[in-house]
Amino acid sequence: MLTLDSTNSILSEILGLSDNELEGPLMDSFDSLVALQTLDLADNNIGGPIPPSIFDAPNIRLVYLSKNALTGSIPSNWGSAQYLKDLYLDSNLLDGMIPPVDDGQVPDLSEFLLQDNDLTGDMPESICALRTPEGMLEDLWADCDDSSGPAEVTCSCCTQCVFDE
Repeated sequence: MLTLDSTNSILSEILGLSDNELEGPLMDSFDSLVALQTLDLADNNIGGPIPPSIFDAPNIRLVYLSKNALTGSIPSNWGSAQYLKDLYLDSNLLDGMIPPVDDGQVPDLSEFLLQDNDLTGDMPESICALRTPEGMLEDLWADCDDSSGPAEVTCSCCTQCVFDE
């Protein structure tokens, strides 16, 4: 059950709807979910772009959007989620380049999974910097190794380079 406060903001901390055969696009209104910490919509058939408002939800920590049919690019504001710890975008239809983060953004990011998409270009140095001894980023997965041709993403700091067989 979702609870509304006096400003009609949803107060639920967890929105877990994984593996429910959900279809269609996501509405871009996650910034009104003031208490939302976990968004788990993995293993569905959700299409369309990733709503930028997910990363404007003030307390968002865990975002699991794996194994859907999401299209378009990763929102450029993804680094504005100050408490973000896990971001799973793997196994979608995302394309374009991976947006960098500004210095000091996503300091708690621990897992960032991007493999099995159509992303291209270089892994931004600002993301690689999160893998330094001062950073928390332990798992960074991308399509950076492909034995059948050139890598889709050039990455010198990925912990796991994945390729389609």
